[in-house]
Amino acid sequence: MSPAAAWVLVLIYYPFVISTEPTIDEAKCLTEARSRIGEKLPVPAWDDMGGSNPIPYVVAAFCARGATE
Repeated sequence: MSPAAAWVLVLIYYPFVISTEPTIDEAKCLTEARSRIGEKLPVPAWDDMGGSNPIPYVVAAFCARGATE
């Protein structure tokens, strides 16, 4: 595993969507994880169907050692 991909930021959205982003160091990853809670999923267009299909938002974020593809 290369040092540039040593940490992965894992974002869990509600309704259920999981996203991962590679990060360089643990401290930066943890700071970013805290700041991303509540963030809406970036989508170019969305039909919320009168409020019954809300844009997913981050409900949990954590860092783990690993790599993404």
